[in-house]
Amino acid sequence: MKKNKILIVSTLIFLSSCSIFSIEKNNFDCQEVDREIELKRSLFKKLTNKELNQRSKIEVPTVSPLNKLSVFSEIVKEVKNAKKNQKFIAVDLRGYKKVDLGNIVISNSSPTLLYKHLKTSKFSQGFFALININSKSINIYPPEINKIFKKEKIKRGDLEDLEIIINVSNSEHIDGNMKFSPGQKFSLIADNISKPYRLDLREASNLQFNLNRKWIMNLYSIENNKLEGGKITTGLFKYINNKNSKILIHKFDNSSAYCYKDSNGQKF
Repeated sequence: MKKNKILIVSTLIFLSSCSIFSIEKNNFDCQEVDREIELKRSLFKKLTNKELNQRSKIEVPTVSPLNKLSVFSEIVKEVKNAKKNQKFIAVDLRGYKKVDLGNIVISNSSPTLLYKHLKTSKFSQGFFALININSKSINIYPPEINKIFKKEKIKRGDLEDLEIIINVSNSEHIDGNMKFSPGQKFSLIADNISKPYRLDLREASNLQFNLNRKWIMNLYSIENNKLEGGKITTGLFKYINNKNSKILIHKFDNSSAYCYKDSNGQKF
């Protein structure tokens, strides 16, 4: 029995390392970094001065009832409004006084493994809201210690490969503690943040960390910013807009970063 357990663990580690090796061996064309930045930015309409003025007085919490403004409710709203087979959604949180991006888990566990994921991921700590999108459904869970909205299951499987893009540019301050499942695609546009800030962008579980199973940041845009003390682990960062950025990250264990806009600027 003990030998079987050792064999299973060894096999999992081998398979995980092989899959990550194949991902990291992809040839990313770093000449595409500008195109990627402009493409993702173009998903967000220009805000009027009136809208920006209104937003500048509002602090956006992590969670709220789903009919109220929060980071999580905006993600859920855009997911629900997504067209059939849509490949990414744009979550517009630009220009607010403060945006609290954590505690949120974005995951892609299969229908058969979702229950186990809820028990073994950081969601089990009780402080995180979670949205899971797989080939059968979209599952939405409130934090266990603060069930501010009801859990919900939407029988829709066409968004399995969805990439969530959050834009918090031109906000006064942001912070957060976001977790992602292996292979989960995500982009964050956080340009021109007025105050220095900290973000923890990490794996959804300790097992994921130990097996080095990466989540995927397709675009991380941090132009004209100062990052202080955040943690980024087991992430695969494809395109990074580091123009005029100061990066003071405490921990970057097991992460990989590829294409920077400013090859001479500060890097992770």
